[in-house]
Order: sequence, then C-alpha cells, then structure tokens
Amino acid sequence: AVGELLAGLERRGVLATPLVVLTAAHGESLGEHGEPTHGALCYESAMRVPLLFRFPGTPLAPGPAQFASLIDVLPTVLARFGLEPGDELDGIDLFSPDAPPARGVYLESLSGYFHYGWSPLVGWLDTRGKYLHSSQPEFYLPLQDPAERADLAASHAHEGELARAALARLAARAPLPTAVRAESPALDEALGALGYARGEVEPAPAALAPSTLPAPRARAHELAPLLRAHALFEAGRFAECLPLASEITRENPAHTLALDLEALCLMHLRDFQRAEAALRRRLALEEGADGRLNLGLCRLELGHPEEA
Repeated sequence: AVGELLAGLERRGVLATPLVVLTAAHGESLGEHGEPTHGALCYESAMRVPLLFRFPGTPLAPGPAQFASLIDVLPTVLARFGLEPGDELDGIDLFSPDAPPARGVYLESLSGYFHYGWSPLVGWLDTRGKYLHSSQPEFYLPLQDPAERADLAASHAHEGELARAALARLAARAPLPTAVRAESPALDEALGALGYARGEVEPAPAALAPSTLPAPRARAHELAPLLRAHALFEAGRFAECLPLASEITRENPAHTLALDLEALCLMHLRDFQRAEAALRRRLALEEGADGRLNLGLCRLELGHPEEA
C-alpha cells in the first residue's frame, strides 16, 4: 500500500522533493488482553505503530536511539529543513548522531480514569523493558515477549523503580502554559443562543499519584460488553443493550459511560423513574450537561415541569 501511494505521487510529479512521513495514531488490540479496539490499555498491540520516512535524495541512516515516539516526528521533520525545534518540544531528531541511545518514551491512557472508574494508567518504555503504572503495576520485556504475556513486575522490582523515577522526572517538568482565551461577550452570547455552554476541562491526574481505584487490567473484561452495548444502542435495540450496561454498572458503579447508556436505554424504553435513578448516580460521580439535560427530561415526563 505504501508503494502504491509513493508510485501515485511519483506519477503526478510531486515526489521529487517532498519528505514523506507515514505513521499512525494507534494500533488495534483486536481482543488481546481483553481489549477489542484501542484507547483503554497500553499494550503493544495498540501502542506500537509504523513510522516510515522517505527522504528526497539519499536516505539518512537512523541515529542511535533505540526507541521512537510520535513526539519525535515534529523535531525530526524540522531538522530536515534546518529549523530549530525549540525548547518546549519533548521529542528528538531520530536521525541525529547525538540522539541518546538509551532514551525512554512515555505512554499513557487516561480514558479508563475519566470514563470507566479505573485508576490512571501511565507507562515508561526503555532498553530495560516496559513498565505500566496503575494501582496494579506491571513490567514486560516486549522485545523478548512481544505479546506481553509474562508480567515480571515481581521479579524486576529494580527496573520498576528506575521507570518510576523516570516518570517522576517527567512529571516534575513545567507544563506548557495554558492558552488564554480572549474575552468575547458577543461570541459567548451567540453560542449561548445556540444552546452551547463553556466549562473547564478536568485536569489529568499526577503521573504517580496513589490510587485506590481498580487497575485497568483488572477491569478489562468490561470492554467487550461495553462495545456490544454501544452497537446495540446505535442499532436502536435498547431492550438488548440495557442488561449489558446494567451488568457493568452493578459490578462497577463508577463506570460513567455504562451509566449513561443505562439511563438512555431506560429513557428510550420510557421507564423514566429508573432512568432518573441512574442519572442521579451518574451525576453524583461527575457533573455533566448531558446528564442534567436528561434528568430534566425525566422530571418533565414524570409530571414535574418546574423541577425540570
């Protein structure tokens, strides 16, 4: 497929000078480790992606760094055009002979923390191995064990400590400044007239903050039924979706996405009393405009327009 793309560009006469970079945002787990797609876990099936460079003229030899990250794409491209990347970028020029051979790369998935009631999941990969930090730390040797079947956290405690130290150094760096939005009363009024609201984004948790929430690996069995429930909901099969969502919330009452699905199914099935109870449980965990709107609709349907 890459060859066909490059051949097409060549036929159009646009391949004489461009630098072509091919990569991907993520992989797909397809069931490995209990994850049917991507985004919730940090195993290699979802984290490892292609990164291909086609240079105009003679190809460059890669530098000595043994691991690459998507944060390296921008500084690598800037270097090819003779531009300085600036101090705020975390990545490196992958073709620089001065690239650190043993550098490590950071990885994370916080969707489970924000939506599923799971502990935060962050990780560090370097020449020693791959460390995943949550309320149940893990350690793998993906070069020898690419399927990550053997969790070696107990036998590689020292490597885990070194990875945590690397994560702590990364977390201690000053964050990028938050962009300040210019005040615009006219814009705010126009957006309000369309029904839009503005709010603050919940900050990400500290990388190594202690957590009593369940580890993602311990709750991964929720992912497949959640995906099936979503598919049933999108197909309008609310009576079939409801038991799947309800089973997840019974086992994990902090799963906000499953609570949303449960409440919406009940609303579609016109069981507004149970829908209201699910929405109140969901809003007790986390405020949300959609939850408030649906709660108002339930109150309206139950004959309480003033409360709605």
